[in-house]
Amino acid sequence: MNTDKVYSKFGGYYVADEMTFVMGIDIRFTDHLARRMTNRVVLETCTGGGFSTISLAKYAKHVYTVEIDRRRLNDAKKNAQIAGVDKKITFINGDVISKGVSRLLPEIDTAFLDPD
Repeated sequence: MNTDKVYSKFGGYYVADEMTFVMGIDIRFTDHLARRMTNRVVLETCTGGGFSTISLAKYAKHVYTVEIDRRRLNDAKKNAQIAGVDKKITFINGDVISKGVSRLLPEIDTAFLDPD
């Protein structure tokens, strides 16, 4: 994956493969949306490579993000560390509509649903 393309789309030299690059939302859009979630506890679904998660974590009080694919979740964790926002994110591996996952979530203020 071309690192300059990743940087221009996501604003950092993050871990990305072709799939996460294509599916990931441009930082200009995610930052615009994330500002609306300032100081809120946010639930995000379908973490993918974590690009939306990073934008959300810049503004939110805390982000709980759920991803069913362990590999994608691991990439998102690495990307959050690169961005320096990993302490504001709780990563959950599982199906967001399962009872097991819902038990792990606190009361949230808002949700960002990003089904690929």
